[in-house]
Amino acid sequence: GDLFGTSTDAVTVLRNAGVVAVMHLDLAGAQQLKASGVQSVNVWIHPPSIEALGNRLPNRDQMTPEEIKHTLAVAQQDLEQASALGADLFQHSIENHNLDSAYRALRIIARSLTSPPTTPQ
Repeated sequence: GDLFGTSTDAVTVLRNAGVVAVMHLDLAGAQQLKASGVQSVNVWIHPPSIEALGNRLPNRDQMTPEEIKHTLAVAQQDLEQASALGADLFQHSIENHNLDSAYRALRIIARSLTSPPTTPQ
């Protein structure tokens, strides 16, 4: 099956090659990925608040006020739904206070997936 254009076979090939495939999915896509049976580690990256997101949006991409309003409404729904789904869908959660720290947190998670386990000596 396809997961928003990414075949499950492609993801499986990457995983078997030891590659961490990073995909940007909305909540429906994350739920579909889980239902597909593809082994995954899901990371929920979210703004600290809707207000913080509302302050950020006008500073990027040339969004119209209508687009910002729509994006905030969708984000509010996603935050509520993700909160309800919690650990059932996401193994990690990163609150994106700033891009650098969120990126570092994501790198730590990705590295933990590719690093051999350590054994006590």
